[in-house]
Amino acid sequence: MNKLVVVGICGTLLGGCVSGMTNSYLSPQVPQRVLIPQEVVDMMGPPQILQVGMGQTVEGRANHFYEFKGKPGDQVTLVVRSKGTDASLYLYGDANDYRRNMEPMAFVGSIGGISGVVDPDGPNAHLLVTLPADPDGSYVAVVGPQDQADYSLTVLPGLVPQRELMALPTPIYGNEGQFMSPFTEDNTVTAWVEKGLQAEVASNVGTALGSLAAMSNSDNIMLSVFGGAVGSIAGREVMLRAIGGWDFIKDNSDLSFNSLEEMAKYMAYENSSHPQYAQVLNATYGIYPELRPVMQKVQMEKDSLTRLYPNSFITVAQQ
Repeated sequence: MNKLVVVGICGTLLGGCVSGMTNSYLSPQVPQRVLIPQEVVDMMGPPQILQVGMGQTVEGRANHFYEFKGKPGDQVTLVVRSKGTDASLYLYGDANDYRRNMEPMAFVGSIGGISGVVDPDGPNAHLLVTLPADPDGSYVAVVGPQDQADYSLTVLPGLVPQRELMALPTPIYGNEGQFMSPFTEDNTVTAWVEKGLQAEVASNVGTALGSLAAMSNSDNIMLSVFGGAVGSIAGREVMLRAIGGWDFIKDNSDLSFNSLEEMAKYMAYENSSHPQYAQVLNATYGIYPELRPVMQKVQMEKDSLTRLYPNSFITVAQQ
């Protein structure tokens, strides 16, 4: 019976009893502790702790915990590179007492179990945190599943740019892909988008599509479908003429993709800090109207992950 109690509580601990996790964990603030009774902790075996230096990478070990040193207010990035199993990652602030503390300071769970959400981190996991106060300046990282060892753990000083951590699609450097990115390699707006953003272009498109938009909102189903489909085609033709045609678009693009899904995911995490991001997307929809629903799905996933795991999927603008 005692073994069952230990297993149950350990499962809760390592599985993440993580109610009330908010963006406040990005600041050096110690969360309220929920402690396991000491008599239960005494029934557990001695902890297996591996020391990890700042900037060091260690290979994973089953049933091990990883301790590193830091100072309150230090910003640290923890990175798990998994070789197969979808990893989760937890941070505890007291290496001497971590088995009693059921509330981690920060965590990112396995996203494979969240219905309809694609993990942009792949099987990997990462946390970007500001260390809270700790009596001995030691912190413990826990990687799940605990009985696996097919991963490596890296402790890095500072907040590493998210693009270096995530499994983002790799763009085609050049215009050989099927879909041209509206952003250049250095995150500036392409010349063809600049032309698309001009006020007179928006006016022309609006005039051309006014009646078709009314058709697409009609109660008549056939008329609605026809209006929406024709509206997209007409809008693209108007925008293409205003911009200068496909040749101008290709000649002024240095990044491209072979799928809209890849382009949408890359832009959502790589280009969203651009001050004209929303306007650029709207202009791009004029050329690729089928991008809009794909982009909306990716953005919904990103917003959900940012709320669920504020220490992992923070926005580019927060970095």
